[in-house]
Amino acid sequence: EDLALNDQGAVVLAIERLGTLAIEMAGDRDERVAVSLGRRYREPLGEDVCRAVLETCHYRSGSRFPVHPIVSGSGQIAFAVCLDTSEITVQNLHEIIDDLDRLNESLSGVAVLEV
Repeated sequence: EDLALNDQGAVVLAIERLGTLAIEMAGDRDERVAVSLGRRYREPLGEDVCRAVLETCHYRSGSRFPVHPIVSGSGQIAFAVCLDTSEITVQNLHEIIDDLDRLNESLSGVAVLEV
């Protein structure tokens, strides 16, 4: 069966090795697409974890698309990319998901995944 956007304009998939992948429409006229990949970590998330999150998505990190960090008080950390709908291709989605996975993996030295 084909994947489709839900009523809120999003597809959210829980993928065992990757985490929670969300692809959703964004912008006033749905002219952008946000792609995020998140994982739940053991709390508390200390200052060192927050610093690492910010460092991993720095503009010099090597990602082709600007990455935005998302940190929740419940131990969820996600990285997101937002781009114009015209930039959505299978190749770009593959590259973005690989980048977001790499950023999540880079936290393994400072944060422990919740099992």
